[in-house]
Amino acid sequence: MVVATVDVSGLRLAAHVARPTGVARTGLPGVVLVPGYPSGPDRGTSAPTTHPALADRIAQEMGWVALALNPRGTGGSQGNFSLDGWFEDVLAAAEHLNRNERANPMTQLLNKARFRVAVVAR
Repeated sequence: MVVATVDVSGLRLAAHVARPTGVARTGLPGVVLVPGYPSGPDRGTSAPTTHPALADRIAQEMGWVALALNPRGTGGSQGNFSLDGWFEDVLAAAEHLNRNERANPMTQLLNKARFRVAVVAR
């Protein structure tokens, strides 16, 4: 587990990166865990406390590099939440995995709150 920051549009976003132990450092699959739109009773406040644990499980049980992202305006990240910003934050997190964590370029983005999966490929 590593506390990380993702830089996007002059903002620093809080993130948690989990890597599997005892495996090669490059070429691993990567997943970005992203809270959905901050709505409902807790307004998304639980995501910063639950997603890191999920990232740790994915890393250890699946052997993937997992990044739990706090989009702008949530969980200690700078800025104000917006839908356009959320999308930009997700793309920046995927790029962070590719460049800084050396995860496989086909990074999966998992929006746990909505159970949708999108794949970003180059």
